[in-house]
Amino acid sequence: MLITDREGLPISILVESAQKAESKLGISVIDSLGKDKRKVEKIIADRAYDTRKFRKAMYNRGIKPVIPKQRRGFQKSVRQMKSVKREYRNRWVVERTFAWIQNFRRLVVRWDRLESTYRGFLLFACIVVCMGRLLK
Repeated sequence: MLITDREGLPISILVESAQKAESKLGISVIDSLGKDKRKVEKIIADRAYDTRKFRKAMYNRGIKPVIPKQRRGFQKSVRQMKSVKREYRNRWVVERTFAWIQNFRRLVVRWDRLESTYRGFLLFACIVVCMGRLLK
């Protein structure tokens, strides 16, 4: 799990096992921001976070969620997608950050058995990404 700023610099990361639902982990990542949580105005997330519990948790924290609705059955979500489309188009910034981190091949396939080792290399990759952006 990863939270970035508008420029794509990593702000907060969370490493967990693959069995947990992303919407549950998303709340943990937001809570890991601590006092910086007040500075977050909106969160742009993909359809995996489209749950009532996640949306309610974001509204309770004063954060506007920008999440496209999942299609359930024969529902038409065209009207909702038009309203979210303008804000959601900035999602590429997060995907670009993932691409920067995946330049470190060791992180693409998780070979490390210990979570602490993987987390350390992930933090190192985030530091290198931040330094590269700041030195430009």
